[in-house]
Amino acid sequence: MAGSEHSMAAVERPESSVVRTGTKSGMLGSGGGGRGGVRVTGEGTGTGAVASNADQSYGGEGGTVGVGDVSSDDHSAESSVSEDATWITWFCSLKGNEFFCEVDEDFINDDFNLTGLSSQVAYYNYALDTILDVDIPESELDDKQQELVEVTAETLYGLIHARYILTVRGMHAMLKKYKEGAFGRCPRVHCSGQAVLPVGQSDMPRNSTVKIFCPMCW
Repeated sequence: MAGSEHSMAAVERPESSVVRTGTKSGMLGSGGGGRGGVRVTGEGTGTGAVASNADQSYGGEGGTVGVGDVSSDDHSAESSVSEDATWITWFCSLKGNEFFCEVDEDFINDDFNLTGLSSQVAYYNYALDTILDVDIPESELDDKQQELVEVTAETLYGLIHARYILTVRGMHAMLKKYKEGAFGRCPRVHCSGQAVLPVGQSDMPRNSTVKIFCPMCW
């Protein structure tokens, strides 16, 4: 993309940002505050973008633009999630996880769609059970293992998500979020609040951070 001014940002999520034990009411977050904070740092040419864990906003030529135009209502999104919500709904509702859409459980339940993923994460079966809200007997895992399973479940969901958004249903789900501006808007003045898209450069975990693509900059 040389020769044009792109507004790109690299997004880094804390490797262990969520610990869930028992029911959703027993979920604990690191740092006491938010459970899904992200750090956004400017990268590449064009306007740099910097965001803190607290407000997750993009600063650029046109002022400050937040992911999905974050408002005070978004800060209470966690507390508004029903106790009966699925793990997938809960995970996608966390601040910092705006780039994820909800993967259909039918897709996850099809073993063909998960081919090869068991070798990429530890505690694969437990992590998959966590994503699908299958009860895991407390006697099978100690507290440290439960924490590792929760972190692994997040990684596994990301790998599944990368495959899901290549399907027709997945692309429709991401298109809907794009039209709603859920992924954020370009901070450059001349882009006039153009909605942006998250772009992954690798389907392997921790190989590369997510980039933000603005079609107007292109």
